[in-house]
Amino acid sequence: MATQTKESLDQLIKRLGEDLTPVEPLVPAGRRAAYWLMGALCAGTALIYFMTGNPLHVIESMDIRSQVLLAAKVATGTLGVIAAFQLNVPGHNRIWDWLPLGPALIWSALVGETCLSLPIMPFTDGSPLHYAECFGFVVVLGLPLSAALFWNLKHGYALEPRRTLLFGTIGIAGLVGAVMHCFHTQDGTVIDMLSHTAAVCLLIGFGLFKARSFKSSEL
Repeated sequence: MATQTKESLDQLIKRLGEDLTPVEPLVPAGRRAAYWLMGALCAGTALIYFMTGNPLHVIESMDIRSQVLLAAKVATGTLGVIAAFQLNVPGHNRIWDWLPLGPALIWSALVGETCLSLPIMPFTDGSPLHYAECFGFVVVLGLPLSAALFWNLKHGYALEPRRTLLFGTIGIAGLVGAVMHCFHTQDGTVIDMLSHTAAVCLLIGFGLFKARSFKSSEL
């Protein structure tokens, strides 16, 4: 009787197993982030080259402060995207819950310092079209990149979708800001700071809005 029971269970397991489709292992988060960042780096470099003709010369011609600000934006973008991929899988290192905030704070502090260092903080130093173009550049480039990032993240299992997409969009904002920094530096005026801040907040808001429609088990 025991033998018959064992045989019937084995047959049942075999029959159920015939209908199952093997699950393809998820590529490690670090490798997926590296692939995505390499694609973004190539696209960003091509855009800078198109706008300036010589990206290396542009960076070399910056003063130290502008180079540090550019580095802070690149670090924010890189760490933000990596953090999004890390948070997209359970069991990630908890350091990624906060690490991208460091360069983001440096970025914000340097931008604020530019405004406060002016003897008289002017409201504007250019045409409204100039600031509208800056705002539009961040949004027009940032939204497709955010959508591309979200598409890559949907293959994971995010236990905290809001934090995952928050860091993802902060990373996108940093990368887009770094690209624009190479051919447009902030002039320190109030309207310039507000236009950049509004564009970054719009990207972050987009990420948080998308997180509301995601289940905790998929992105």
